[in-house]
Amino acid sequence: MTLRRSAAFALFAASAFLIAAIAAWFAGRFGADFDPVQMRVYLWENSVYFLYVPVAVLLLIVVGPERMPQMAYQIGRAVREMQKYARAVRDEFSDEMGFIQEQYDTMKGEVDEARKSLREETQQFDQEMRSVTRS
Repeated sequence: MTLRRSAAFALFAASAFLIAAIAAWFAGRFGADFDPVQMRVYLWENSVYFLYVPVAVLLLIVVGPERMPQMAYQIGRAVREMQKYARAVRDEFSDEMGFIQEQYDTMKGEVDEARKSLREETQQFDQEMRSVTRS
């Protein structure tokens, strides 16, 4: 067995042990109400970052310490690019929502104005009808 295979197997065994320990802690915490789905949701909501450690160790084993700084730089660059694109989409969405809100306010003002005008015309018509029926 090569060194990389044995290191990968050790990492897998450590990860399995860690998951089993977390499951046992979770079962002890919730007692008879233990639900594996509930455990996954709890772990996802509260401590996702512990999953990065085995990935980083595996990456170090596979890539090697010589190329790790270059790969970290490339990953950082890719993350910055994704953030830039996400920011652009968010800004464009915000601009569109602002435009839609402006159009809504304009239309609402016009509808309110028409409603007020209709109400005044109805009142004037009612007064004219009353005056005609009295005479």
